[in-house]
Amino acid sequence: FRGGPYPHLHRYAHLGGSLGEILLNMVLHPLRTLGFMVSGEKLTYLLALLAPLGLLPLLAPWDLLPALPALAHNLLARDPVMFRYRTQYNSFILPFFILAAVSGYARLAPGLALKGRPLRGLALGLAFLLSLALTSRTVNDLALDRWWLTARQRAAHALVAQVPPGVSVSTPDRFVPHLAMRPKVFVFPVGLEKSEYVLLDARAYPSNVRFERQGNEVALSVGGQGGAMEYRYEVLHEAEGYLVLRRLLLSK
Repeated sequence: FRGGPYPHLHRYAHLGGSLGEILLNMVLHPLRTLGFMVSGEKLTYLLALLAPLGLLPLLAPWDLLPALPALAHNLLARDPVMFRYRTQYNSFILPFFILAAVSGYARLAPGLALKGRPLRGLALGLAFLLSLALTSRTVNDLALDRWWLTARQRAAHALVAQVPPGVSVSTPDRFVPHLAMRPKVFVFPVGLEKSEYVLLDARAYPSNVRFERQGNEVALSVGGQGGAMEYRYEVLHEAEGYLVLRRLLLSK
């Protein structure tokens, strides 16, 4: 539907250059495939997923089976973002891990008692504290950084409001929901040729984009099959590394 090749297969280039080639190599070379799934970093990733659940999912291996395809998808990748426990790529794994933890505790519970009384409340409290402690040395600072806006986040909200309501805009995916009411919103750098405005984080942008700034003008060059396209903009607003740009002209 996107009119081009799937852009994320490069994460599995060590297995092949296309989806068919990747699947075929996994079948023909199972041991080699398993080798890609084992490393110190990936084992740490698995431990980070299991430890907050008290390793209970390991007591219910059958309940873990539905998580295996998504888990293999992450472990086979070369891109480290795929096997970091804080990223969204665990969304298809964690529900099954939690269900397996419930089943694992059900198997363990009959043997957990103190003076004839079940330890469910104590186990739940310890699991809660453990999950908090594992996220930071200071017990997650009571998750203060999850709800208290930083100066940079406040600046981002202010700049979103500077994008006029009737224009088309290209912006990184984290800003797309905040600009969803504009007529056209593209995930940067897609749609630059159709976008009047760009809301950009000048400190972090895709590797295929070349960013150059001279005074109040910015040039963005994006590589493609037909050669690099250059788009020029004027800086309308900026704060904390974020820029609101309005297009001036383009040249090939």
